[in-house]
Amino acid sequence: MFSTLDVGCGYMLRQTFRGQINLDINKPEKPVPDFVRGDCHHLPFRSGCFESVYFYHVVEHIESPFQALKEICRVLAYPFCVWKTHELVIGKLHLATPNSLHLYKTLRTVVKGSYVPYDGREAGAMNAHIQTWGVPELRNLLRVSGFCGFEFRFVNHGARKLLDFFANRFGLSRTLEVTCHKT
Repeated sequence: MFSTLDVGCGYMLRQTFRGQINLDINKPEKPVPDFVRGDCHHLPFRSGCFESVYFYHVVEHIESPFQALKEICRVLAYPFCVWKTHELVIGKLHLATPNSLHLYKTLRTVVKGSYVPYDGREAGAMNAHIQTWGVPELRNLLRVSGFCGFEFRFVNHGARKLLDFFANRFGLSRTLEVTCHKT
């Protein structure tokens, strides 16, 4: 059994990788440790072989997030808790996606009069965001994909401390992160 899988590890010039095994559909521009080229809709691993899976900033780019999450559920080991602390030690999914209610995105929508999804040109990204997720939508998607025990948190990665404080407090932060486990 492997420890961690990073699905959508990135193929550009990223410095850190989260998994013992790192998977992406694109060939990396520079060497990636233990890289496997593959599609998240059809993971090339046997069932139950990973203790945890990282799925950071991928769900907004893919055509069928339900199918991808079902595949992740398949390769995750069943949850196991430490007897005395009841801490879940394996079977965890760590997922992050841009928050659909991000403060700046919401303000831009109000100013423009309609929602304009991220088209990938703003930061030179190769793939556009084709979907957007908030807490209710993401919780439902994960539940029907075979996950439970959701722990949501809102995260900002910026230098605007006061504005970020209020964004986090009211669920308007830049990134939505969730940790959950296989049912």
